[in-house]
Amino acid sequence: MPYLKASKEHKSKPVQHSVKELRGMGISPDIIVLRTDEKITDSNIFKKVSLFCDVKPDCVIENTTLDCLYEAPLMLEESNLSKIVCRELKVNAKEPDLTEWKDMVNKIKNLKHITNIALVGKYVELHDAYLSVVEALHHAGYALSTNINIKWIDSEEITPTNVESFFSDIDGIIVPGGFGGRGINGMILSCKYARDNNVPYFGICLGMQIMCIEFAKNVLKKEDANSNEFDEKSSYKIIDYLDGQSDDVKKGGTLRLGAYPCKLEKNSVIYNAYKKDLISERHRHRYEFNNKYRSDFINAGMNLCGLSPDENLVEAVEISSMKFFLGVQYHPEFKSRPNIAHPLFKEFIRASLGGKYENYIRTTPYENEIQNINKTPQRKGIETISDPNKLSIEMSARHFSVGSDGVVLIMKSDIADARMRMFNADGSEGKMCGNAIRCIGKYLYDNKIVNKKEIDIETLSGIKHLTLFTENDKVTKVSVNMGFASFEPKKLPITLNHEMINEECVVNSNKYNITAVSMGNPHGVIYLDEIDNLDLEAIGPSFENNPIFPERVNTEFVKIIDKNHLKMRVWERGSGETYACGTGACGVVASSVKNNICKANEIVYVELVGGTLEIMCKDNYEIIMTGPAKKVYDG
Repeated sequence: MPYLKASKEHKSKPVQHSVKELRGMGISPDIIVLRTDEKITDSNIFKKVSLFCDVKPDCVIENTTLDCLYEAPLMLEESNLSKIVCRELKVNAKEPDLTEWKDMVNKIKNLKHITNIALVGKYVELHDAYLSVVEALHHAGYALSTNINIKWIDSEEITPTNVESFFSDIDGIIVPGGFGGRGINGMILSCKYARDNNVPYFGICLGMQIMCIEFAKNVLKKEDANSNEFDEKSSYKIIDYLDGQSDDVKKGGTLRLGAYPCKLEKNSVIYNAYKKDLISERHRHRYEFNNKYRSDFINAGMNLCGLSPDENLVEAVEISSMKFFLGVQYHPEFKSRPNIAHPLFKEFIRASLGGKYENYIRTTPYENEIQNINKTPQRKGIETISDPNKLSIEMSARHFSVGSDGVVLIMKSDIADARMRMFNADGSEGKMCGNAIRCIGKYLYDNKIVNKKEIDIETLSGIKHLTLFTENDKVTKVSVNMGFASFEPKKLPITLNHEMINEECVVNSNKYNITAVSMGNPHGVIYLDEIDNLDLEAIGPSFENNPIFPERVNTEFVKIIDKNHLKMRVWERGSGETYACGTGACGVVASSVKNNICKANEIVYVELVGGTLEIMCKDNYEIIMTGPAKKVYDG
């Protein structure tokens, strides 16, 4: 509906004429939605459209241009569109619950950070050509409370002499899909700049192929390296047809279309993003990575981190030592949603932020230290750190340091073989760490600090007894008496005056049944039918900081395989999602016995992302945990 600025009025005549034309084709609308850039303030406009277009008065709906696209459903709901549609269709539907959507829109309107992303392509004059990619970037920004400022760069304009001027103020570079040889050299220069300067780079489809070509040219020193699509005479075709494909086949017949599975290599950037062994993503491309050159790439430091299940197709490549230098052959943007950002886009934006994003709500006195470390990645040395809280923050910095989930200190004890103190990634001190205590046992024995296989460790939650199992005089497995699980409100603590056993709780407008259990620190256990696709970064902070738990809570999301086999993911207070939580696994088994899911005095295997633990809960809720202990690095 047009708005005349000169007379400051909307004109309904074009709408009336359009409806007349529709009727001439045999189409009589029941509802008319008025699309307008300016809000309609004259109620007579609605009456006029209703009268002359022969629709009910409440069936004329206003659809005004909004600053945020995702406000549109809320605006239309305020106009009762869904009720009217259901009424006209004679459908008896429930009232929609838009609480979560409203929370998302409110979050979008109050983003805290900003990052500059360069989108390098050949169709940048038409922004809609990359609409899915752009929206996926914004979705990741919403998840990380970040405004995404996109700098549109035409790859044809990039040359070796001006490349730095394009990217000097850029935090991350994304090269999306495309076909044909136009602008390819500029994309290769963009990729080289990212690799040389450790700027986060995300290559999608063509962007992954560019990444491989650049690596071959500048790392493998194959100047002739190229794709068969761009140079048929290249002697080093990194990207080529698969065996059996050729130009003789009609173009549509050579495209790989639709969803295909991909298995991920553990301990890779891409695996850390998905936290899955096997994924499924949508494809739309013709050429593939040439398997003839796999070993060349691997030997030179490129990780072929995603393969088809039969290992015939390379689906993803990365340089794992860099902040984020990743390319995928598929199109992850197609599976991104405003309330569920795609994990790869989220990790790309997180890397581009360079540590500015706090991925959960900080309730720690060390927030200023976190901010200072994020602002000054080039540290002067260990002598600048004055206490263990700051040490843990320093060591846990994802992009500037080790990237651990915290730090454990080993000290002398007057009442045990050693004493441990454990600090989370946000600097807060924890009372217990079931995985770290096993590693302490290994460290003490393997380094000949203790020479016995039954030892005691002093913790803030009491003395824990360890039994060490060895092979070739090195500890490989440790069993820990974790003490007694407690459901008492005061010991957890919780604000309720009764035990919280499978009790309904509303979080982010969704209902969950939570069992609260203490293993020296508080745990909330939630049983779900599916946990692999949970967006813990979206819901984890809301559980961690739920007012029921005044000291914050570790939250375990559990899938029941059978009575002796559970699978879980964990959101740890002070650290976010971690690969494993020993005390959490103990709390889960205690909760499962309490809820009659598992039996007491039987070993229950708890499967986590980082490995499997053996837990036994006795009749009196005394917990024995057994798990591996492995040295990953020393130095």
